[in-house]
Amino acid sequence: MFLSNYCGNSRWERICFQECGIMALPVVELVGWFLLTFLSRVRVFYVDSF
Repeated sequence: MFLSNYCGNSRWERICFQECGIMALPVVELVGWFLLTFLSRVRVFYVDSF
């Protein structure tokens, strides 16, 4: 994780957003939304295939 190494903290979303000045929270939300969409599509694909 580039951002966690850059900010140097386990809770890197909050640290980046406040101290590093990076818009990290929207990035986290976008990645989470993408993963949820991808996983839901994969699950639907597997359900339809069986």
